[in-house]
Formats: sequence, structure tokens, C-alpha cells
Amino acid sequence: MVGICALSGCQKDELSSLNPPDKHHSARTASINPPAPDDLTPPGAVIIPPSSVIKQEYPQATSWLVTWNNPIEDYIYSLAGIFSTVDGSFHSFNSLNQSSQENTAKADMVLLPGRIQSLEGASVLVHGAFAPATQFKPSGLTLIGFMNAVQNNPALFQQEFENSPYFSTQLQPYPYDGGDWVYYQTGEIYLFKTDRTPAVYGAVRIVDASNVWTGTSPRVLQIVVQKSNAIQIPLK
Repeated sequence: MVGICALSGCQKDELSSLNPPDKHHSARTASINPPAPDDLTPPGAVIIPPSSVIKQEYPQATSWLVTWNNPIEDYIYSLAGIFSTVDGSFHSFNSLNQSSQENTAKADMVLLPGRIQSLEGASVLVHGAFAPATQFKPSGLTLIGFMNAVQNNPALFQQEFENSPYFSTQLQPYPYDGGDWVYYQTGEIYLFKTDRTPAVYGAVRIVDASNVWTGTSPRVLQIVVQKSNAIQIPLK
């Protein structure tokens, strides 16, 4: 991953905009004002659900293997790329805006188009004040280590998150070295900590990142969330 930055010496960039960067410029020069949702919505489409969701239960964790067959960025407000760790539901920006504030309060992370991020501060949300401030960090777990945590010891996600040398952000991948913003890549794994009491930990594995802009090939992500019976590691 990119260079490590100490907690005491770093400042978070402003991550309130959920607008992806311009196709030919970095996110630092991209517009901070996303297009109106109606401008990027297929006629009549409030929500475009994932093409496939395979849920699997483990003794102390739950896994969702999610596929979007045509995750075209132009339909970002209708694509159900917003996930809730509370009930495993998927939402779009449009469906959240046409439902109660409780659904926004349960919406922990945005998985599309090419980054994983919190909904905190999203100006396009009607009930944005209720959006949780989920935290994210990169992970150095190998695929074998990830699967071991999923199947046998999801407390490792908490341990990896809390002991990570990276500061947490609202968005990953994050340019810790101050370089340009990038998108997640196939094989990468990201840790998260929910904005809940008690906090719940987990990870998102990028099984197939596909192409962010064209959306012509399937996007596949695996989301793993601790169950309430997972062992919590005392924090120092």
C-alpha cells in the first residue's frame, strides 16, 4: 500500500462530496457539487439492485458476496451500492431519499463506483444528518489471513484495525502519501469500524474491481461483518 503516515502528523482531507473525480483530473480538482440525482437516473429507476447476493453464515461472522453486472457510474444514484451492517440490506441514494430516516441511519457504507466510503456529510441525502460516520483503513491481510479471520476469528479484523499504523478515514483507498486519488483494485482488502455502540468491525474484499467508468463487466465485492458473539479485544 501507499506510504504510512503517523496519527499525530496527518490531517484528513475533506471527504464530504460523494462525487467521483473527473475522468481526466484528480479528485482534488473535481467539482464538489455532484449532479442532481434526477440527471443521472434511468427513467423510473429508484433502485437498481445487485445482480447477485450470496450470504453465508459463519460461527462469528456473516459474509455477503455481492455482484453488480453493469455498475455504470452514470447510474450511481440508482445503483444499490449502499450497504447496512445492521440488517444486510442494500440501498441506492434515491431509495434512501424516498424512505425514512431510519434507513439512512442504518446505511454504513457506499461500495460504488470505485471507492468504499462513509455516508457522513453526503449532501445528496435528504436525511444526511442521520448518516453514520463509519471509519475505514487499508489492510495488509493476505487472502489466506482474510479467510481465516472470516471462518475462525473475526476479532482479527478489530485487532488489525486498531493496531494499524494508518489513520482512519471516511474513504478508501486514501492517498496517505499525498498523491492522486485512486480507485480500489482487484485483490485489495479494507477494514472498517462502524459508528455504533458497541462498534462492529469487518472487512471488504475487492474480488473483481472491473472498470469504474464503463461498468461493462461485473463488479464483485465480499463484505464480512462480525456477529454480536465475536470476541471483542480490549483496547489499550
